[in-house]
Amino acid sequence: MSVVTLDTNYGKVRLFDTDIWQHKWLSESGAAIEDIYIGFVRDILSERRRGSMIDLGASFGVWSLALADAVDGTYAIEPQFEVFQLLAWSLRENMPGRSTPMKCACWDSHTTLRLDVVDYDKESNFGGVRTRPGGHGERVAAVPLDDLVPDDVHYSFI
Repeated sequence: MSVVTLDTNYGKVRLFDTDIWQHKWLSESGAAIEDIYIGFVRDILSERRRGSMIDLGASFGVWSLALADAVDGTYAIEPQFEVFQLLAWSLRENMPGRSTPMKCACWDSHTTLRLDVVDYDKESNFGGVRTRPGGHGERVAAVPLDDLVPDDVHYSFI
C-alpha cells in the first residue's frame, strides 16, 4: 500500500492506492465514482441559502472538495486515524481556512468506541467501518452530532 497524491477535478487528493474504487476513478477520470450524484447535490445546493456543511464519514474528502464551491465551509468528520491524516492534508491543501477536519465518530452520547481493524494493504478494504463500544481495534472519541454542529451548518451529508 502506498499513499498517492492525485490531481483531480476537485483539487489535490491524498489516498491509498489500494482503494481500487476511488483511486481507479480519480486517477483515470479525475472524478469520483459518485460524481453524477455529487452533481445532483451541487445543483440542489445552488438553489438554497449558502452555509456550511457536514461531511460525516468524510473518508479522503472527495465530497468535501467536490462541493467546496457550493458552500461557505465544511466540517469533515472521519474516525479512522490513517484516513483522517489524508483527509486533513487534502482539506488544508485545497480549502485553507474553509474546512474543519474532525477526528471522531458520531454516537448518541459522549463515549469512546472501537473501530474495526482495517488492513489498508488489501484492495477493496474501504468504507463501512463499524464502530461499537468495546471489542478490539482503534479507540476513537464519539460525540453526538448535535454537539458538533455550529449554527452556520445548513447541510449534512452521510
